[in-house]
Amino acid sequence: MTTTTRLRGRTGLALSLVVALLLAISAQRARADSNPNPGILPPNSHAFGLTNGGWSAASWQYVGSIPVPNNPLFDQTGANCGMGQSGPVWFLVGLFNAPGTATRSRTIPAGKALFFPILNGAFCCGTIGQIRALGQRTLHDDTNLSAAVDGTAIPGLSTPVTIYLALSPVFTLTLPDNNIFGLPAGSYSPIVSDGIYLMLAPLPAGPHTVHFAGSSPGFSLDITYRLAITS
Repeated sequence: MTTTTRLRGRTGLALSLVVALLLAISAQRARADSNPNPGILPPNSHAFGLTNGGWSAASWQYVGSIPVPNNPLFDQTGANCGMGQSGPVWFLVGLFNAPGTATRSRTIPAGKALFFPILNGAFCCGTIGQIRALGQRTLHDDTNLSAAVDGTAIPGLSTPVTIYLALSPVFTLTLPDNNIFGLPAGSYSPIVSDGIYLMLAPLPAGPHTVHFAGSSPGFSLDITYRLAITS
């Protein structure tokens, strides 16, 4: 009888934890489905055929494929923002491995969605479980995250629990000579990325401003894009 009572007590606790977890997941999904930012596509959508996690992997493959001299991650003015861009989604990027600010000006064709990180990272060199854990620990240290489109702030960016957290699938990076990581040219896998990402629906023709900023230990960035969307 004593054993039965204990088992029932433990089962009740387990059921309570499951219910609490399901309520938390439902609340997070409700926040995502309500989409408080109409210009930002819902984070649980499959925009243009990929999840935000899938697009995060694509964004790393994009910047990883461009040698340093022309890489938009090192660009202060926007001169390299169009380098290698194609398809329905264009990538707006931050700065690589150096605290700082950048104000970039660029003309972008109409009809392009814009995908950009607030803070993010790519992780390799271990088991998939190890590199995912490293990314999640790193994201817990991110602070002061903010983003705005045409002066309107984007809410919901607090960490570590944010609806805009995107975890990538496992992917491969193919790096050229003089790449951003300083590694020998070649293909590297497995790699995963974690980060806070936003997918901005295509903007109407005319001038627009996209701003994002954030910090983590030893790193901070403040990026402004002044965009001209052509019709």
